[in-house]
Amino acid sequence: MDWSLVLLSQGIECIFEHLEAGWALLVGPQDFERAVAALRQYEIENPGWRWRQELPWPPVVFHWGALLWCLVLAAVHWLNTLGGMNLTAIGRMQSDAVLNGAWWRLFTAIMLHGDLAHLMANITFGLVVLGLAMARYGPGCALLAAYLALAPAFHPGLREIHCRRNSRRVHAVRAGRVESAQRCGRSSRRIC
Repeated sequence: MDWSLVLLSQGIECIFEHLEAGWALLVGPQDFERAVAALRQYEIENPGWRWRQELPWPPVVFHWGALLWCLVLAAVHWLNTLGGMNLTAIGRMQSDAVLNGAWWRLFTAIMLHGDLAHLMANITFGLVVLGLAMARYGPGCALLAAYLALAPAFHPGLREIHCRRNSRRVHAVRAGRVESAQRCGRSSRRIC
């Protein structure tokens, strides 16, 4: 390929052709001498430099178990939208429900998606990232890391649970401790 670029830079038209022995670069008879001279000069000026080089890191390995998780997400979405099951009502993240004992919502909410575009975006990105992470660190570590990294970012209800628990502590110690209430967002500038 680099030879064809050299010839084109000199105004020499060339054609790639697949022969029995491999690929060949064909030039017209009137340009043959100029083409050979240009290629010789290119080889002199670029000794040892090649387009393809070995990469310094190990080869990339992909864990196809990530595809199973993507299929599970697709099945949950199908059941929720077309299958007639209302999984959103029982799996959606609601801080009141979690505080009252519906702990499974911390896990099921991640599997629910608003629409098909949302699901496809998550599956596309998740298949690549999760597949690479599962291959490198193992399925258990990768899935736990993905949950711990993504759950707080995508579930504002988790933050609300934290603030409500802190506000219960503040109400219990209310005897003149205004600074504790202000730390949990009871001031005019709300933190939680």
